[in-house]
Amino acid sequence: MRLEVEGGNDEAWDDILALTSDGRNICTIERNTPLDKIFDTEIAEIVEILQTQLPASGANWVVEYLAEVKTIFAARYLSAGFEDGDHASPADILRAIADEIGGILQADGEGYTNEDGYTVVWQFDDSVEGPWWVAILDDAGAWQTAKIDLENRQHREAFLAGRLPA
Repeated sequence: MRLEVEGGNDEAWDDILALTSDGRNICTIERNTPLDKIFDTEIAEIVEILQTQLPASGANWVVEYLAEVKTIFAARYLSAGFEDGDHASPADILRAIADEIGGILQADGEGYTNEDGYTVVWQFDDSVEGPWWVAILDDAGAWQTAKIDLENRQHREAFLAGRLPA
């Protein structure tokens, strides 16, 4: 994979294009900071959406976390070229950024993670299946984690209610 700066410069880029080594577009990654006009609007939109998300403890934690956020990285998929497994996907790229500088992730159709990469806000549709790692805040404010089965209704309901499944 290679990266090309599309907006800004190598030190202060606004947009980069990720391509496969043979030139197929994977995604663009946009970087927004409080200096950008769109930053406050983006945060406000995320907070508004989180007001209706579950589990409430995870959604509330993300809202509090966003009050301290200094940068938003947004990936936009451009092609299915990354699906052949020979190189990083947009999610891999964002995880690498988060691992390097810290942060949380939000993936459409999945939800929000905490800083350790565990899902804390559910945004899956009803057709998901397979194992998945989640975290719930306990009464002391510590993350408790579990591997759930996404298609198991009891696992799903427990997580959405702010509990880990038995």
